[in-house]
Amino acid sequence: MNEHLSRRRMLAVSGCGVLGLAAGRAFSLGNSGPRSQVIDRSGADWRGRPMFLRPYHPPYIASYYGIRAGLDSKKWSPLISRVEKEPDLKIRIVEAFDDACAGCPKLVADSMGSVWGVGQSCSSARDQAMVDMVTRTNRRILKETGLSFGDVIALRDLVPILRKNVPLLYEGIGDPESQASYEKGLKDLAAKYGL
Repeated sequence: MNEHLSRRRMLAVSGCGVLGLAAGRAFSLGNSGPRSQVIDRSGADWRGRPMFLRPYHPPYIASYYGIRAGLDSKKWSPLISRVEKEPDLKIRIVEAFDDACAGCPKLVADSMGSVWGVGQSCSSARDQAMVDMVTRTNRRILKETGLSFGDVIALRDLVPILRKNVPLLYEGIGDPESQASYEKGLKDLAAKYGL
């Protein structure tokens, strides 16, 4: 019997790339325990698909965009590169693991899944206080931005919403030390999009 479920082969053949393969690996038969799922997305071909982000991650995109010069992060650099290279980049608001999670060293395959999604887990999913904080933060951001899970919005349209409705970082989306890079990122993004 083939070691991997046919879903993995389908993901690879369909061109879903490394993100699809990582999801497929999570469902591998005989998975003997947690394995790191960090994915090198530095040369990924996104094929114009939206960037998948949980509600609390767009402020992080703005903050990291504010310090993009010299940024060297497996988690954030590929996403900031997309912001730089894709003038019409769209964001899809998702409820589970997202494109930021794909580069996180805490992401591991887990056949039982977690509160964040099927087939994967991370240390934050085992910390009830963290789960509660992320849930509160997601609800707050959704209310502040007027977005819902599943919505797709152009980053150029999201920037003014963040500037107006989320001018200050708070628990779950940053800290006081990140405020200056957040403001710079929003300003730089506004300039990039001619806003």
